[in-house]
Amino acid sequence: MLYQIIFGIFYASILEWWIHKTPLHTWGGVFRSHVVDHHRLSAKDMTDSDYKGVLFGKNEMILVVVAIAIHTPVLFFFPYVFGTFAVYSCLYLILHRLSHISADFAKRWMPWHYVHHCANAKKNFGIIHPLVDIVAGTYKSLN
Repeated sequence: MLYQIIFGIFYASILEWWIHKTPLHTWGGVFRSHVVDHHRLSAKDMTDSDYKGVLFGKNEMILVVVAIAIHTPVLFFFPYVFGTFAVYSCLYLILHRLSHISADFAKRWMPWHYVHHCANAKKNFGIIHPLVDIVAGTYKSLN
């Protein structure tokens, strides 16, 4: 059980980092709105008006639901990996939203994400935590 949970955390972290770094920042097309809209709106003070008054961003919610659905077969073979992945995905929705409705929250609890939006969009692609950024050499601290 513990090994599955640890694997689930690492797997979800790597997938989160890769999706953010690659499709959302380099592919363009349908992913272009991430850089054009989300980064433009949050570059000054981290807040993004698209997050105010809504529980979760529509595109993010769709992405998370699709990601969990795609991973459903894992449930039958590695239930704790699937559960960890699903919880991690939901945690992503909550923490990402909080970081974009409160710059103070982002600076205090997610400074790596604050740096990504307000200082260097080519660094810190991990949202929940910066572990993969540290390993991949894409981490930049707030200071």
